[in-house]
Amino acid sequence: MGEQAGFDDARGELFFEIVRVLRHHKPRALLLENVANVLDHDEGRSLKLILRELRSAGFSAKNQVINASLLLAQHRQRVYFVGIRSDLKRECELF
Repeated sequence: MGEQAGFDDARGELFFEIVRVLRHHKPRALLLENVANVLDHDEGRSLKLILRELRSAGFSAKNQVINASLLLAQHRQRVYFVGIRSDLKRECELF
């Protein structure tokens, strides 16, 4: 297992670049994937930061842990974030 440095690691900084791109391009929807441990990392603060940043970028997002064994020949828990631009929220029953 990796060091789990979260946003203190260079790989963790990639998330903020994704948020920058979302703000600039304003896609209708988004799909992000991460390790399931992100939900509990830093006592839940990492998850709160992710959801707060997505909201501030103009998206309503939900997350769900899915086991890749549904599609692949391996057991791997991943968390998926699905979001829709906040101004389109009325058009989508999931949000």
